[in-house]
Amino acid sequence: MVDECYAVYDEVPVTAAKEHCCDACKETIRKGDTYYRIGIVFEGSAARVKRCARCQALHRHLRDLSDGDTWPDEHL
Repeated sequence: MVDECYAVYDEVPVTAAKEHCCDACKETIRKGDTYYRIGIVFEGSAARVKRCARCQALHRHLRDLSDGDTWPDEHL
């Protein structure tokens, strides 16, 4: 869990033009699948995370369960 705010958090659904690897579960995101590209800037460092639709749903659920003071790890 993260307990500090991101300077930037951008979450975009994308249709895969080629195969990718989900950064959370390491499963293959197949060409044509919807996945989520997350752009983050935290403490001056930028990062990009790719999550499959299943891991994105889990991440959203964990965020909904939080009290607002914590955030689930981007890689679950």
